[in-house]
Amino acid sequence: MRQLVLNNQVVVGTVNAGRSAFPNALEQAMALFPDSVRRLITGRSSLEEAPALIQKRGGIKEVMRLSTWP
Repeated sequence: MRQLVLNNQVVVGTVNAGRSAFPNALEQAMALFPDSVRRLITGRSSLEEAPALIQKRGGIKEVMRLSTWP
């Protein structure tokens, strides 16, 4: 692991999971840790707010709205 970091190397692989694996895992995580899962997305902003968000610190995941959803 140290050599990966010091030599700026990357490890690429695959996960043998079906399409249903993510929704199933999310459902289970929500059942066990609902507050933690909700806090993963720290903000939702418009695309126009992106430059300010890049300079802001402290968010885990910021979601950008590209258009209004019907």
